[in-house]
Amino acid sequence: SNGEFQEITSGDHLLIRKDKEDHRSVPSYPCRVIFLLTMDHEGQTLDLAHIHWFIRGENTVLGRTGDNKELFLVPQCENIPLSDVSKVIDIQHRPVIHVDSWRAEGGTDLALIEDT
Repeated sequence: SNGEFQEITSGDHLLIRKDKEDHRSVPSYPCRVIFLLTMDHEGQTLDLAHIHWFIRGENTVLGRTGDNKELFLVPQCENIPLSDVSKVIDIQHRPVIHVDSWRAEGGTDLALIEDT
């Protein structure tokens, strides 16, 4: 950290530092903040975020065939200390409205753009 403080609010997307036990090739963990809370633990007040996890395509049945920029929101949630936050990130939800044309375009970003 460079000493800057970035405010975290409900709805933000975060990268969570990986555990010391994780191999260095393991990327940080993406999540979405549901709400913020404080909790007393062993005489200390902890600032926490209740988050929903995202997983990468490689951690689904898609394996390494998935798009490495695509994330999937999963129902697993938990409280994490704000001190574990690596940074606030921008995750865009890009729904596929016209599935047939999206497939015809090869699942590209261009296929997501609506004709006006």
